Amino acid sequence: MASAPPMELSADTFAAAMKQHSVWLGNAATGRQADFARHNLSGRDLSGAALGSARMVGSQCAKTNFAGASLRKADLFGSDLSGANLSGADLGQSILRGVVLRGANLDRVKLDGADLRGGTILFGGETSVGRNVSDLSDCKINFASLVKCQMSGANLRGCSLVGSDLSGALLIGADLSGVDLSDANLESANLSGVILTDAKLVRTNLRNANLARAVTGNTDLTGANLDGADIKGVDLSRCKIGQTGLAGAAITLANMPVHLQRTFNDHTLWITSNGKDGGRGVLIAEELAFVDLSKRNLSGMVLRECKLRGANLSGTMLAYTDLSGADLDGANLEGALLVGTNLKGARLSNANLSKVVVKSLPMLAKAFGTRAHSVLTCLDGAILVNTSLDGIDLSQCTTVGAKFA
Repeated sequence: MASAPPMELSADTFAAAMKQHSVWLGNAATGRQADFARHNLSGRDLSGAALGSARMVGSQCAKTNFAGASLRKADLFGSDLSGANLSGADLGQSILRGVVLRGANLDRVKLDGADLRGGTILFGGETSVGRNVSDLSDCKINFASLVKCQMSGANLRGCSLVGSDLSGALLIGADLSGVDLSDANLESANLSGVILTDAKLVRTNLRNANLARAVTGNTDLTGANLDGADIKGVDLSRCKIGQTGLAGAAITLANMPVHLQRTFNDHTLWITSNGKDGGRGVLIAEELAFVDLSKRNLSGMVLRECKLRGANLSGTMLAYTDLSGADLDGANLEGALLVGTNLKGARLSNANLSKVVVKSLPMLAKAFGTRAHSVLTCLDGAILVNTSLDGIDLSQCTTVGAKFA
């Protein structure tokens, strides 16, 4: 149903309404709540205005100056705020469903608990107000507070949210293409199914956030903290990782492709049955980034050139495991057991090898079909820049051509 044009409001009528609203805010028994629903307020200077709890459903506020204004708990359902200046304004717990904020300035705004989901209603039983997807594209929302804000399904394409606090926010299925979330706080936020194509999340706090099935592509996660985050179904090979903190964000095998689950399970059976059942696991150049393989027995397994960036291999048994050419950038191998392990040409930069146990046990070589003289762990040509090597005995390793700095 088509929308009717907004109603005009004279300066005197507006001033009188604002005066009555100010009285009402002090004592609801007196004065009158401001009702600017379906009115045209475009281009007005309302900086610092007291519009808390005002009724502004379907209002036209394009390029209106609301800088520093109080709009807390205001009902702005379906309003057009495109190009408006809302910098420093308080919109906490306000209703902003189905709004248009395209190109608006919301720097340092307070949107804690605000509802920015899509939505449409019939105004006066005839006129349609709102839209199915709230439009916040190309907005400036830097250093703002959006704690527990509801933005599921919203269009935030091209927004700048640098340094903003979105902890606990709901962004399920939102479009964050090209968004800059550098240094933002998204701890415990729900971003399941969001689109993160070309998004920038440099040094972003995503601790305990839900990123399941997020769509990536040229996504920059350099320096981001994803400890404890749910990243099931996320293609991290399409992300720039750098020194991202993913200590607790490891993916369990249950969330890996079926053929990978089968290979690891068959290998475990092969180990526990002394080769009678299952089969030696052989994986070449597979994507295993951030997978949790801690405390597993991967002895004798072939993982040549596999992508194990950020993987959890703490306490894992790697006797005569072939990890030659593997990418273990940022992986955690703390307390792992290395016996004749082949890490030739492996990338171990930023990895944690502290307390790794390195041993030479020739008697195991035959059991894994390895040449008896290959008893030393091979780090020849490996990259160990910024790698934690506390407590590791490199005398049990060959390090020809290895790069330590």
